[in-house]
Amino acid sequence: MQRPQNSLASKSPSKYVAQRGDTYSSIARKFDVELADLKKWNRQNLVPGMKVVLSQAGR
Repeated sequence: MQRPQNSLASKSPSKYVAQRGDTYSSIARKFDVELADLKKWNRQNLVPGMKVVLSQAGR
C-alpha cells in the first residue's frame, strides 16, 4: 500500500539552479519559502549555476 504524499511537497522542487540576476529574496518569493530558512540552508554567496536548497528534509 502506498503512503499518501504531501501534495505541496510533491509539487515543489527541493533544489533550484540559480540563474543570473537571482537573489535569495527573489528565489524565496518565487518558491514561497521563508528568506531566513533559505539563507540558513544555503550558507554561501549566490552564484549562477549554484544548486539552491529550497526545503529541509523532514519539513
